[in-house]
Amino acid sequence: MRELKRLNRKLIYGICIAVIGLLILGGCSQSANKSISERVDLYYKKFEPLNNGELKILAQKPMDDKMLVLAKKYSGDGHAYTKLLLINKEQVIEKNAQGVMPLSMCFIANKLDYENKTIVFGNFNNTKLDIKSNTKKPVEIQYIVVKFKNGEVIKEDVDKAYIIYSSTQSDLESIELYNADGQLQSDLNEIGNVENAEFVDVNLRT
Repeated sequence: MRELKRLNRKLIYGICIAVIGLLILGGCSQSANKSISERVDLYYKKFEPLNNGELKILAQKPMDDKMLVLAKKYSGDGHAYTKLLLINKEQVIEKNAQGVMPLSMCFIANKLDYENKTIVFGNFNNTKLDIKSNTKKPVEIQYIVVKFKNGEVIKEDVDKAYIIYSSTQSDLESIELYNADGQLQSDLNEIGNVENAEFVDVNLRT
């Protein structure tokens, strides 16, 4: 009888361990299956709960074993900006940086240094101000060329925005935007300056 009770206890204990394991695996699987949009949406709900604007994922790019995501969620209060989020391999949003958005020109350059890399990011407008005529001029942006002073040149096709980083920490030399025919649409000289950004620790597990 005692042996039977002992076996029953072991069986119950084993079942409990198995159930707990399945629950943990299920939770991990559910977390791993979250899309980038879902993770970023949880970030805004946590840190900007009053922002009821439409979430837009503008660009994303892997960096080593992490992911950089550029998003915006305009709340309608007149203060528009982007967020650059750094998500690690454990799906934790580690850091965020606030980026300025372009106004009269067709692009903006936000820059920050992180772990011996320089990250440049921003989004686009489909028009820019023609200084001479003081009128808006349409632009078509197909690809971007970023040159760093360490000699690195990066050319990439773009859509709504861009995220580009150097292999070493470096100052910017130039940014040029081109249409599909290779015609220059705008460059760093037209926007006048680079906006400095800075990562802030978040550590939000989503």
